[in-house]
Order: sequence, then structure tokens, then C-alpha cells
Amino acid sequence: MGESRWIMPHGDSRAIGSRVRGSRPLSASPCVGLRSLHEAHVPDARERPIPLTHPQTFIHSGSGILHQQIGHLMSPTRIGHASRRPAAALAVFAIAIGAAAVAPGAASSAPALPAGCEQLAGDAGVRCVYTEGSHTLALPAGIRTVEATAIGAAGGNIVDDRHPHLGGRGAQVTANLNLPSSARTLHVIVGSPGHDTSGWNNQIPGQGGSNGGGDGGRSNTFDANPAGAGGGGASDIRTTAGDLSSRLFVAAGGGGATPSRCGDGGDAGAPGSANEPDLTPSAGQPGTPTTGGAGGANDPDHSEPGWDGSPGRLGHGGAGATAYAGGAGGGGGLYGGGGGSVQCAGGGGSSLVPTSGVLDLAERGTAPRITITYRTRTPQSCTSSLCFGS
Repeated sequence: MGESRWIMPHGDSRAIGSRVRGSRPLSASPCVGLRSLHEAHVPDARERPIPLTHPQTFIHSGSGILHQQIGHLMSPTRIGHASRRPAAALAVFAIAIGAAAVAPGAASSAPALPAGCEQLAGDAGVRCVYTEGSHTLALPAGIRTVEATAIGAAGGNIVDDRHPHLGGRGAQVTANLNLPSSARTLHVIVGSPGHDTSGWNNQIPGQGGSNGGGDGGRSNTFDANPAGAGGGGASDIRTTAGDLSSRLFVAAGGGGATPSRCGDGGDAGAPGSANEPDLTPSAGQPGTPTTGGAGGANDPDHSEPGWDGSPGRLGHGGAGATAYAGGAGGGGGLYGGGGGSVQCAGGGGSSLVPTSGVLDLAERGTAPRITITYRTRTPQSCTSSLCFGS
């Protein structure tokens, strides 16, 4: 039989492809596996197309007719022996691209975001915000750089109408972090503020904040002498839980306050204040990049064991003195600030700032937190009849 071709008139609203005598559709997918066209036979001219509501492309089983609805124009082509080989080659090409092709505008389902994270609009990436406590962030494969901002916690205050004083402010550090090749999980530790104390007529000291804040010292007498407030904890990102040496990034905490003499706690990187600088005892000193801050020293003519503040150390602020009046705790950090001597404030801790980073002090009253932003590859948008995954 000679080759023949038949075309449905333009504008006919009937679609080709519903089940007719001796045939069945193989798939309703835009891209399908095609049967060999060598099985083709000439369809009965009495077969009538039946209306179909959804656009589809498929081959009738055993008919060798490729049907495709594009808009309202249907062009089923009857394939004779002379056209089988070119058509079969076209079918193989369709199968090859079918695995990668998706419907226009369709997007593959995105993996669930980690806890505490949100997808930003456009190509701005994923932002994760963490508050006080210990957290983990499992990064998608291929992420080697993140943007991070960390805020350390403030030292504790003296809440006393007669002698109110403020704890030192925590540090704020912002940087792009280049991650070690093995780092797929980040451990995010956000410190808490040092605990306040009410000053006079209170022998209960303030505890240091989590992640390294030093404890305030208590009064060891039975009179109305005051206790010191606690130092603020640091906020850091590390690659191994519990390992201070794996920290990539540290925003230090501020030192605690006392109700008299030295008064206000030292800001991150600064000593406790000295309202009476010519007198001893003295305030705690700040942590440095290589060592903890020195503890405040008492008057050598009147000193007794325990009346000096404790020095800071790796990751921890020193405790305030325990004497006839307590000293305040030092702030946590890369290295902690020293604790204050008798009635003296604690020093702030030191921060770890990457080469590209920026170090500043947090605004007073700002809650400690860490924000991490990372960017993943954005899927290619679909603008044609076939979309290929990126």
C-alpha cells in the first residue's frame, strides 16, 4: 500500500488519542517511552477521534501513529513503510531527552530546610537564625562558604536603686567563613547573658552565662555587703561539638558589674570599669587573642586568700573574688576576661575574627544570636516546551 497522510482540520476541537478500536494510549506524560514503529499498521479509516481533555503525546499500541496536541491543532501522521526508519530515529531521540525533560514551569521538589532556616526571596539563599543554646546545622553538599553574624551576651547588671551598674556589652562579629572540606555539619553555640544581682543586702552572686561566662563572687560575711554579677557567655561556630579548638568564629561576652568602686562590667575586649582608678582592689582585665585576662588584684596590704579575681582561660571568663564583698565574673570568649577583685567588675572576653571579618560592639539590650546565610545553586527556569534540570 502506498504512503498516505491525513490531517485533522485546523480548529477541530476534538483531540486524538482516546482508546479506539484495536489501539490504546501508552502514556499521558509529555515525554513517553515509544514502542518500535516497525510494529506499525495502517489504521482503519473508520476509526474516529474521541474528545480528550488534556494535552498528551503518545503512540497507539500497534498503530504506529504519533499523536500530539499542541494548542488546538492536532496533526496525527499515518506512517507507512517508507517513513519507518526516520520515525524510529526520532523516537530514540525523544526517549533520550525524555529522562531529563520536565513540563514547562515544573520544579523538582526541594529538600526540606534545616530547623531554624528559611528560604529567602529570589537568589538570596537560605538564612538560619539561632538564639541561646546549642544547635547543629547540616549543610547541603557542596557548600564551602557561609556568611555569618554572631552576637555575644552581655554581662549581668546590678539591679539596685542606690548603686545601679550595667554589665559589659557583648561583641558583634560579621564575616564570610571558608569552611574546612570535611565540615558538613556546623555546631552553633549561642551564649546567654550573665545573671543579675541586686547588690547591697544580697549575698547571692549572679551566675555566669552559658558558653563561658564567669560566675560572680559572693560576700563571705554576715553583713549587708554585696555580691557580684555574672559574666556574659560567648557565641561561636565550631566544627566539632565540645571542642574549643575547632571554633571558626567567636563573638565574646561582656564582664559582670558590681555595685560600687569599679561599677560597670567591661565590654567585650575591654577591662572592667574603674570608678576609683587610683584605689585598689582592681577590675578584671580583658581576654587577648592568646591568653585569658588577668583577675583583679586586691590591695596587697589587706589581701587574703581568695580576695583576687580569677584569671580568664581558653573559652571561659574568670570568677569574681569571694571576700567581704564579691567581685564580678569575666566574659566568655576565645579567651575569657578576668574576674573582678573585691567589689570590682569583670573584664570582657576576646573574639575570634576571620581575616575578612568585622568586629564591633552589639547595641546595649541586643539579645545574643547567630545568623548564618548560605547559597545553593538555583534551578534553571523553564521558558520553552522542554525544561532540562540544571
